[in-house]
Amino acid sequence: MVTKLHIDFNKPLKQKDKLFSFFRSKKTVAGLIVALIIVWMAPGFLGGNKEERVTNKKTDTQKVFVVSAQRVQNRDTYKVVRASGVLKPIYEIDVLSKKDGEVNFIARQRGQSLKKNDIILEIDKGTIIQQLEAGEAALRLEEKNFSIAESLSKKDMTSELNLVRAEAALTKARADVATLQKNLDNSTVVAGIEGILESLSVEEGQFVKKNQKIGKIIDLSKMLLFAPVAQTDVAKISLNDEVVINVTGVGNKRGIVKRVASSASEATRTFIVEIEINNEDRSLKAGMSAEVGILVEKVQAFSISPAHLVIGEDGSLKVKTVREDKVYEKDVLLVRTSGDFALVSGLQNDEIVLTTGQAFVSPGEKIEYKIN
Repeated sequence: MVTKLHIDFNKPLKQKDKLFSFFRSKKTVAGLIVALIIVWMAPGFLGGNKEERVTNKKTDTQKVFVVSAQRVQNRDTYKVVRASGVLKPIYEIDVLSKKDGEVNFIARQRGQSLKKNDIILEIDKGTIIQQLEAGEAALRLEEKNFSIAESLSKKDMTSELNLVRAEAALTKARADVATLQKNLDNSTVVAGIEGILESLSVEEGQFVKKNQKIGKIIDLSKMLLFAPVAQTDVAKISLNDEVVINVTGVGNKRGIVKRVASSASEATRTFIVEIEINNEDRSLKAGMSAEVGILVEKVQAFSISPAHLVIGEDGSLKVKTVREDKVYEKDVLLVRTSGDFALVSGLQNDEIVLTTGQAFVSPGEKIEYKIN
């Protein structure tokens, strides 16, 4: 007996029936095929794309090493010979008593400023004033006697001998007055130079002798510094070379070279260079120690950190430069140091010098660099 399948199309389909109906649609099947092709062609779906992802990841993790660099710009500077020394006043003279006597009056005290010929003290004059007055009277008499003798001699009314005697008496009278005047002047002790009365070792009422040292005057308007210089540097120094002097607590001052010793010290084998320093403001004092830099030669130099210098096997200084992305080494000379930098010569303007990272590259190597 054959059972006939009867489908009622007006009756709603069950869930399973709906699924089969979906796959029976031609449009649905075509859509699924297209979707599979697209997924297959998409990057990263198969193994080949996975390998490409790994390669890209590896490329991203490789960092390119870039060396810092600096373009050379030279500037004028000086080669410097360094030394040190102690400051001394340009003039330092002793004050002497020029006669015997008692100190009557002291006009200046220690530490006071003096101008030339200022009175420091006075010594008892004794009878010098009276002696001088008598001498001047005697001089006037001898002048009169000589005048008369000269007049008579012209009239042949006296001998030539009388004229000579009158002239001799006049000369002696003049000498006596000059001596007495000098003794009177020596009773007053005055400043021989402008400066500071550094010391005074007498008191009023004290007796002093002729040529006794009673004080000292120093001139601080200019100072001298005697700097010992090694024989390797002394030939570089010339008269009137400019000098920079640094004094702790005062700062920098300028000076000039006044003298270079012709022979070395037997004890130290160094040559003394005498430096004169202007001290109009009196900020420098005798006995201060100072560091000096003698500017001996103007050169073109470039400022670089000492960390970026290379020391050769022979002890020479070098820097690493770059040209057409290739590393080179170039010899330089140290001119001087200034703070945290070294000034070197031997480089041309616009050359490129490697700085940070230069220690990790070698001459002849191709590199990438960045100018700071």
